[in-house]
Amino acid sequence: RKARTGPSAPGSKEIPVGAPNCLKGLTFVFTGELSSIAREDATDLVKRYGGRVTSAPSSRTSYVVVGEEAGEKKLEKVKALKIATLDEDGFLDLIRRSEGQPDEEMADVAAPEPAAAPATATEQATPPAVPIETKVDLWTDRYAPKSIKELCGNKSNVERLGEWLRQWLKGRRVEHRAVLISGPPGIGKTTSARLVSMNEGFQVVEFNASDARNKKHIEVGGARSMHACTCILRVAILIKKTKVPIICICNDRQSVKVRSLANYCMDLRFRRPDASAIRSRIMSIAFKEGLKLQPNAIDHLVASTHSDIRQMLNILSAWKLAHSSLDYDEAKLLGERSEKHVTLGPFDIVGKYLQGQAYNAASVADKLDLYFHDYALVPLMVQENYARVAPFLARAAGGSIRDVDLRTMELVAKASESISQSDIVDRAIHGSQQQWGLMSTHALLSCVRPAYFMHGNMQGMYQFPGWLGQNSKVGKADRQLAEIQARMRLRVACGKDEIRAAYVPLLSHALTRPLLTEGTDGVPAVIDMLDYYYLSREDWDVLVQLRMGRESGEQLMKQIPSNVKSAFTRQYNKGHHPTVVMAKALSKRDMGTDTGATMQPDLEEAIGLDDEAVPEGEESDSDAMADD
Repeated sequence: RKARTGPSAPGSKEIPVGAPNCLKGLTFVFTGELSSIAREDATDLVKRYGGRVTSAPSSRTSYVVVGEEAGEKKLEKVKALKIATLDEDGFLDLIRRSEGQPDEEMADVAAPEPAAAPATATEQATPPAVPIETKVDLWTDRYAPKSIKELCGNKSNVERLGEWLRQWLKGRRVEHRAVLISGPPGIGKTTSARLVSMNEGFQVVEFNASDARNKKHIEVGGARSMHACTCILRVAILIKKTKVPIICICNDRQSVKVRSLANYCMDLRFRRPDASAIRSRIMSIAFKEGLKLQPNAIDHLVASTHSDIRQMLNILSAWKLAHSSLDYDEAKLLGERSEKHVTLGPFDIVGKYLQGQAYNAASVADKLDLYFHDYALVPLMVQENYARVAPFLARAAGGSIRDVDLRTMELVAKASESISQSDIVDRAIHGSQQQWGLMSTHALLSCVRPAYFMHGNMQGMYQFPGWLGQNSKVGKADRQLAEIQARMRLRVACGKDEIRAAYVPLLSHALTRPLLTEGTDGVPAVIDMLDYYYLSREDWDVLVQLRMGRESGEQLMKQIPSNVKSAFTRQYNKGHHPTVVMAKALSKRDMGTDTGATMQPDLEEAIGLDDEAVPEGEESDSDAMADD
């Protein structure tokens, strides 16, 4: 089976306009490609008319809509469960001929008003008086939970918090003297802490990080609730000395400061409640406010706000000012306008690229947007993890394990070729040409196209790019090699690359062999060679670490006894050694502007301060070495 490529004849069939809730109570599964409508649009049709869409058939599935090149496994399961199937025409006809159903959830929103008497001419000319509401409560305050039973989700964490507070009341010694509650905003962390504390008989004293930023404000009796306090050190000291329970609340659990505070607290991580728990709560509030909602509209708002109940109430309260109902299409438009933008981490982004269902659910524009969350790191995340995925495309056509493995290798080759092409584009972007208009092309070649070939099931956990660490090592080694070349240039006339290729293997061998064969007796010979090339004790470590091959530097370091290394260091530190000084280049102003200025020395060369004049008739050490 080929990968999903969209409808073959989009717009060729008329999309019917069904009755309200004509698909209510029905569950659909789509497999294969429809000819005139995209999978996403077909899913929206089902949700618009009150139905549900799931990814896999089950005993609760009402219909399976079968398109071209449908999945064989899904069809086998459909046949085994005896589920009714529809083609594209049957699906559209079902919407066209099904009768609408009333909204049972909002059937009795308000009692009908009694018929008013006919208005006189005077009354018709006078506009009706608009009542002025003197007190307006926000929905978030009006419908804030008043008891623990009204909380949405995180029941186990709420119970653990209550048990921890009860241990304080009983006077028992608790393992942690504070609690750290973390989780996304708007899911009820502060409300849960306040309600549980009050339920256990504590008087709550609450401080916000924007209001309380010093020790004086923090040290107050009673239970405490703090939002991401910036005085982490003072809070940690206070936790050690406190005689009352302290509850700390934050959004970003992975912050460096918060991680240090977590060592002193019991860690409670709150998660976003599921759509079913939020739906019942929102429907109850909408009923009281006279706002008619469709269940699918609530589900879409839950997805667009990332389960932020506070934001949902604010959106619905603003919508209620001018409307009395909210259907699926309106909720979809409203969700796009007020969509909550969250910062995705690199691991979240690479999961949306390489995880099969997440990749298929996103459009090309969404996949390109993921790249711009961090265009420097995201391509490296894809490059590090794409080969660890078992791609769906390799298993789509079936066959033996050998066939699947061969197709996997072909897909890996195509993905790696696309990444190689993206490197060429990246050079045009960040090189001298500065062609920043190619960013979208780089996103397509480095992330979207490799993910198209390799999306599927991840084998293990996503890994952070190892290239970053290796690149850092290469940069450090390059700087160290440049310093060694600057010192050795008084003895050798070659560049940095020649030092690495020719001198490092020989010098690293010559500087370690005496220590391995003679032990402490070989230390003077090693020090003399270092002094000859104007190298330091730290340069000895660098030269050994740069050694590669069968006897790498790491292996040589393990072979040298610890007492020999210590003796080498002590004896080197006791002696005096020649030092190379790089003279500062002088500007024209320092050299003088008159034409009669004296000739300045060549300051580009290093000067050995410890070089002594050689009397006539005697040859220097360098000349002797040359003769040798």
